[in-house]
Amino acid sequence: DARLQRDEIERGIASLEALAGERPQGYRSPWWELTQTTYDLLCEHGFAYDSSCMEDDRPHRYRHASGDLLEFPVHWCLDDWPYYSWSGEQGGNLFAPSTPTEVWTQELQRARAERGHATYTLHPEVTGRGNRLAALESLIRAARDASDVAFVTHGELARLLSPPAPRR
Repeated sequence: DARLQRDEIERGIASLEALAGERPQGYRSPWWELTQTTYDLLCEHGFAYDSSCMEDDRPHRYRHASGDLLEFPVHWCLDDWPYYSWSGEQGGNLFAPSTPTEVWTQELQRARAERGHATYTLHPEVTGRGNRLAALESLIRAARDASDVAFVTHGELARLLSPPAPRR
C-alpha cells in the first residue's frame, strides 16, 4: 500500500534526522524488496542512492520517471544472514565461521582487480558473536593491508560518483 510505504519512509527520515542530526542520503529496502512506489518516494524525498538491488555488481544509475538514483548493488553471498542465521527449515547454520570471510575476501580481491567496490551487509545480531567477529576482523585486516582499498560510506561514494552541481 502506497500510504503505508510513505508513512514508513517519512517516519524513518524523521527518526534518523532526530538521531543523527542530518537527513539520510540513502536507502536499503527490508529484504531488498522494492516497488515503483518505493522509487517514487525515494526520489520525492531527495535520496541520492539505494542499495537494495542485485542485477549487477557495479554501482550504476537507475533512471525513473520520478527521478534517478545511484544503485550500490548487494548480493546474498556478501550478506552475513545466509551463512550465520538460524533456519529451522534447513536445520540451522551449516557454515563454518570462516566461510563468509573466504567468500568476502575473494570478492574484495575481485573488486581490487577491477578497481570496483564491494558492499557487505552485516547484521549486529548475526555477526556480533566472538568467533564471527574474529572472521570479520580478518576481512578488515586484509582490506587495510591493501594500499589500494578505501573504506567509504555509501554517502561518500554517492558524492564521488555524482556530477557536480551546475554553476549559476
